[in-house]
Amino acid sequence: MAITSFKHGKNNFYDLEYFPSTIKISRRFRAGPFPLNDSLIDSMVLHVKSVFDRKCHYKTELVVFVISDPKTFELREHIRRIYGKDSQYFSGFTRSKSIKEYCLLFSVGYTSDLKLNQKLDWEAYTKGDVIRVPLIESYHEIAHKIILTLFLLNKINGSFQYILKVDDDAFIKMDKLMPYVRKLTEKQVLVGYRITIVPRVKDPKHRWNVSDLEYSRDVYEP
Repeated sequence: MAITSFKHGKNNFYDLEYFPSTIKISRRFRAGPFPLNDSLIDSMVLHVKSVFDRKCHYKTELVVFVISDPKTFELREHIRRIYGKDSQYFSGFTRSKSIKEYCLLFSVGYTSDLKLNQKLDWEAYTKGDVIRVPLIESYHEIAHKIILTLFLLNKINGSFQYILKVDDDAFIKMDKLMPYVRKLTEKQVLVGYRITIVPRVKDPKHRWNVSDLEYSRDVYEP
Protein backbone atom coordinates (compact mmCIF):
# COMPACT_ATOMS: atom_id res chain seq x y z
CA MET A 1 0.00 0.00 0.00
CA ALA A 2 1.32 3.43 -0.88
CA ILE A 3 2.26 5.74 1.98
CA THR A 4 0.21 8.92 1.62
CA SER A 5 -0.12 10.44 5.09
CA PHE A 6 3.38 11.76 5.73
CA LYS A 7 4.04 15.46 5.43
CA HIS A 8 7.22 17.33 4.53
CA GLY A 9 6.81 21.06 5.00
CA LYS A 10 3.61 22.24 3.37
CA ASN A 11 3.45 19.38 0.88
CA ASN A 12 2.41 15.78 1.12
CA PHE A 13 5.38 13.46 0.63
CA TYR A 14 3.89 12.12 -2.61
CA ASP A 15 2.65 15.38 -4.09
CA LEU A 16 5.24 15.28 -6.84
CA GLU A 17 3.84 13.25 -9.71
CA TYR A 18 6.96 11.29 -10.53
CA PHE A 19 7.04 9.35 -7.26
CA PRO A 20 6.28 5.72 -8.20
CA SER A 21 3.90 5.13 -5.32
CA THR A 22 1.27 7.22 -7.07
CA ILE A 23 1.88 6.47 -10.72
CA LYS A 24 3.85 3.20 -10.72
CA ILE A 25 5.96 2.94 -13.88
CA SER A 26 4.67 5.26 -16.58
CA ARG A 27 5.83 7.41 -19.45
CA ARG A 28 7.37 9.83 -16.96
CA PHE A 29 10.14 7.34 -16.27
CA ARG A 30 12.57 7.59 -19.13
CA ALA A 31 15.41 5.57 -20.50
CA GLY A 32 17.99 7.78 -22.13
CA PRO A 33 18.24 11.57 -21.86
CA PHE A 34 15.46 13.44 -20.07
CA PRO A 35 14.11 16.41 -22.09
CA LEU A 36 15.16 19.56 -20.25
CA ASN A 37 12.07 21.37 -21.55
CA ASP A 38 9.68 18.71 -20.24
CA SER A 39 6.56 19.91 -18.40
CA LEU A 40 7.76 18.02 -15.31
CA ILE A 41 10.96 20.08 -14.94
CA ASP A 42 9.38 22.78 -12.74
CA SER A 43 8.10 20.16 -10.29
CA MET A 44 11.50 18.49 -10.28
CA VAL A 45 13.20 21.80 -9.50
CA LEU A 46 10.84 22.26 -6.52
CA HIS A 47 11.71 18.74 -5.36
CA VAL A 48 15.47 19.41 -5.56
CA LYS A 49 15.09 22.77 -3.81
CA SER A 50 13.12 21.07 -1.04
CA VAL A 51 15.93 18.53 -0.56
CA PHE A 52 18.57 21.27 -0.60
CA ASP A 53 16.70 23.48 1.88
CA ARG A 54 16.12 20.56 4.22
CA LYS A 55 19.65 19.17 4.26
CA CYS A 56 21.96 22.05 3.35
CA HIS A 57 22.83 25.27 5.16
CA TYR A 58 22.15 28.72 3.73
CA LYS A 59 25.93 29.28 3.76
CA THR A 60 26.66 26.08 1.83
CA GLU A 61 29.24 26.80 -0.85
CA LEU A 62 29.98 23.29 -2.13
CA VAL A 63 27.39 20.64 -2.98
CA VAL A 64 28.73 17.10 -3.15
CA PHE A 65 26.24 15.01 -5.09
CA VAL A 66 26.74 11.27 -5.13
CA ILE A 67 25.59 9.22 -8.11
CA SER A 68 24.14 6.16 -6.43
CA ASP A 69 22.54 2.92 -7.59
CA PRO A 70 19.06 2.26 -6.16
CA LYS A 71 20.17 -1.00 -4.55
CA THR A 72 23.22 0.37 -2.70
CA PHE A 73 21.47 1.32 0.55
CA GLU A 74 24.42 0.28 2.72
CA LEU A 75 26.92 2.31 0.69
CA ARG A 76 24.82 5.44 1.10
CA GLU A 77 24.58 4.85 4.84
CA HIS A 78 28.35 4.39 5.09
CA ILE A 79 28.90 7.66 3.24
CA ARG A 80 26.54 9.48 5.60
CA ARG A 81 28.46 8.18 8.60
CA ILE A 82 31.95 8.76 7.18
CA TYR A 83 31.81 12.23 5.63
CA GLY A 84 28.16 13.20 5.57
CA LYS A 85 26.42 15.33 8.16
CA ASP A 86 25.67 12.22 10.23
CA SER A 87 29.38 11.81 10.97
CA GLN A 88 31.25 13.18 13.97
CA TYR A 89 33.93 14.26 11.51
CA PHE A 90 31.55 16.68 9.79
CA SER A 91 30.45 18.42 12.99
CA GLY A 92 34.06 18.90 14.08
CA PHE A 93 35.24 19.90 10.64
CA THR A 94 32.72 22.71 10.16
CA ARG A 95 33.39 24.44 13.48
CA SER A 96 36.09 26.49 11.77
CA LYS A 97 34.57 29.65 10.33
CA SER A 98 37.34 29.84 7.74
CA ILE A 99 36.23 26.62 6.06
CA LYS A 100 33.57 26.75 3.38
CA GLU A 101 30.63 24.61 4.29
CA TYR A 102 29.55 21.72 2.11
CA CYS A 103 26.56 19.44 2.01
CA LEU A 104 26.09 15.91 0.74
CA LEU A 105 23.21 14.83 -1.50
CA PHE A 106 22.48 11.61 -3.39
CA SER A 107 21.06 11.30 -6.90
CA VAL A 108 19.01 8.12 -7.36
CA GLY A 109 16.77 7.05 -10.23
CA TYR A 110 14.10 4.35 -10.49
CA THR A 111 13.80 0.69 -11.38
CA SER A 112 10.94 -1.48 -12.64
CA ASP A 113 10.61 -2.88 -9.10
CA LEU A 114 7.81 -0.91 -7.41
CA LYS A 115 8.67 -2.18 -3.92
CA LEU A 116 12.28 -1.10 -4.33
CA ASN A 117 11.12 2.32 -5.54
CA GLN A 118 8.90 2.69 -2.47
CA LYS A 119 11.78 1.67 -0.21
CA LEU A 120 13.86 4.39 -1.84
CA ASP A 121 11.04 6.89 -1.32
CA TRP A 122 11.06 6.02 2.38
CA GLU A 123 14.82 6.54 2.51
CA ALA A 124 14.42 9.89 0.76
CA TYR A 125 11.74 10.92 3.25
CA THR A 126 13.53 9.83 6.42
CA LYS A 127 17.07 10.89 5.44
CA GLY A 128 16.17 14.02 3.51
CA ASP A 129 19.28 13.92 1.32
CA VAL A 130 18.11 11.93 -1.72
CA ILE A 131 17.24 13.58 -5.03
CA ARG A 132 14.91 11.31 -7.01
CA VAL A 133 15.26 11.72 -10.76
CA PRO A 134 12.64 10.09 -13.02
CA LEU A 135 15.09 8.05 -15.07
CA ILE A 136 15.24 4.28 -15.32
CA GLU A 137 18.59 3.30 -13.80
CA SER A 138 21.13 1.87 -16.21
CA TYR A 139 24.89 1.81 -15.78
CA HIS A 140 25.36 2.36 -19.49
CA GLU A 141 23.25 5.53 -19.42
CA ILE A 142 24.48 7.01 -16.15
CA ALA A 143 25.63 10.17 -17.95
CA HIS A 144 21.97 11.14 -18.45
CA LYS A 145 21.39 11.10 -14.70
CA ILE A 146 24.48 13.21 -14.11
CA ILE A 147 23.42 15.80 -16.69
CA LEU A 148 19.87 16.01 -15.32
CA THR A 149 21.06 16.33 -11.70
CA LEU A 150 23.53 19.09 -12.60
CA PHE A 151 20.82 20.90 -14.55
CA LEU A 152 18.36 20.74 -11.63
CA LEU A 153 20.92 21.86 -9.05
CA ASN A 154 21.80 24.81 -11.25
CA LYS A 155 18.11 25.76 -11.55
CA ILE A 156 17.42 26.06 -7.81
CA ASN A 157 19.64 29.15 -7.43
CA GLY A 158 21.18 27.94 -4.17
CA SER A 159 23.95 29.62 -2.22
CA PHE A 160 26.62 27.18 -3.40
CA GLN A 161 29.37 28.15 -5.81
CA TYR A 162 30.70 24.70 -6.66
CA ILE A 163 29.29 21.24 -7.36
CA LEU A 164 31.29 18.03 -6.96
CA LYS A 165 30.03 14.84 -8.59
CA VAL A 166 31.28 11.57 -7.06
CA ASP A 167 30.35 7.88 -7.24
CA ASP A 168 29.05 6.02 -4.20
CA ASP A 169 32.13 3.78 -4.09
CA ALA A 170 34.53 6.72 -3.72
CA PHE A 171 35.85 8.30 -0.52
CA ILE A 172 36.37 12.06 -0.46
CA LYS A 173 39.02 13.58 1.78
CA MET A 174 37.12 16.73 2.65
CA ASP A 175 39.99 18.09 4.74
CA LYS A 176 42.10 18.08 1.55
CA LEU A 177 39.36 19.17 -0.83
CA MET A 178 37.99 22.17 1.02
CA PRO A 179 41.31 24.08 1.28
CA TYR A 180 41.69 23.56 -2.48
CA VAL A 181 38.19 24.91 -3.12
CA ARG A 182 38.96 27.98 -1.01
CA LYS A 183 41.85 28.82 -3.32
CA LEU A 184 39.77 28.77 -6.49
CA THR A 185 39.34 32.24 -7.95
CA GLU A 186 37.75 31.46 -11.31
CA LYS A 187 34.07 32.30 -11.71
CA GLN A 188 33.51 29.32 -14.00
CA VAL A 189 35.87 26.37 -13.68
CA LEU A 190 35.72 22.65 -14.46
CA VAL A 191 38.15 20.66 -12.34
CA GLY A 192 39.02 17.03 -12.97
CA TYR A 193 41.54 14.58 -14.36
CA ARG A 194 41.99 15.01 -18.10
CA ILE A 195 42.26 11.77 -20.06
CA THR A 196 43.53 11.95 -23.64
CA ILE A 197 43.75 9.55 -26.60
CA VAL A 198 41.35 6.97 -25.18
CA PRO A 199 40.05 4.43 -27.72
CA ARG A 200 36.33 3.74 -27.88
CA VAL A 201 35.26 0.24 -26.82
CA LYS A 202 33.36 -1.29 -29.75
CA ASP A 203 32.81 -4.83 -28.50
CA PRO A 204 29.02 -5.16 -27.92
CA LYS A 205 29.66 -7.72 -25.17
CA HIS A 206 31.92 -5.38 -23.22
CA ARG A 207 30.52 -3.53 -20.21
CA TRP A 208 31.70 -0.17 -21.54
CA ASN A 209 30.72 -0.71 -25.14
CA VAL A 210 29.82 2.48 -27.02
CA SER A 211 27.91 2.10 -30.27
CA ASP A 212 28.52 4.07 -33.47
CA LEU A 213 25.21 5.82 -32.87
CA GLU A 214 26.37 7.10 -29.48
CA TYR A 215 29.86 8.11 -30.63
CA SER A 216 31.18 7.50 -34.14
CA ARG A 217 34.89 8.22 -33.73
CA ASP A 218 37.50 5.64 -32.75
CA VAL A 219 39.18 7.83 -30.13
CA TYR A 220 37.56 10.18 -27.59
CA GLU A 221 38.36 13.84 -27.97
CA PRO A 222 39.98 15.40 -24.86
